[in-house]
Amino acid sequence: MRLADITPVILTYNEDANIGRVLAKLSWAKDIVVVDSYSTDRTREIIAEFRNARVLLHVFEDHAAQWTYAVAQTGITSDWILTLDSDYVLSEDLIEELRRLEPGEDVAGWDASFRYFIHGRPLPRSIYPPRIILCRRDRARFYQDGHTQRLAVTGSVRHLQNPVYHDDRKSLAHWVAAQDR
Repeated sequence: MRLADITPVILTYNEDANIGRVLAKLSWAKDIVVVDSYSTDRTREIIAEFRNARVLLHVFEDHAAQWTYAVAQTGITSDWILTLDSDYVLSEDLIEELRRLEPGEDVAGWDASFRYFIHGRPLPRSIYPPRIILCRRDRARFYQDGHTQRLAVTGSVRHLQNPVYHDDRKSLAHWVAAQDR
């Protein structure tokens, strides 16, 4: 698969601690779509430093609605989307694996495992299950599941061998407040 055939899509809200590291690993993308929920920190300023990223503002309703807007109403023209949280960092090995993918018509997406980090330090293990992160845009459907969204695709799903690094650099106080919500 040509990397140019993939559009990374990211949702943000007050992600200045994370977004720069995520976007730096996406230099290969010709178009990155970032849907921001009116951040009040430096998130949009940081995104503006990346020429291949464009930010669209959209009021947050819930995660599924935000993802549906991001994929269906932002002018994405590629067949494939890479759905990333604003603290998902791609390794060079994962980027190379994406480059080598050869999807058949039956393949609707790929899921990935996650390697968790706390402020750049890897945790020894995680129970977080693999999630679909790469899919054909026309076969994707987002639905709300508890406090977050899930992605369902029509067709077969394969598994990526290299994990996504989940490395949130926001403060512990921020995490606790999010859990309270």
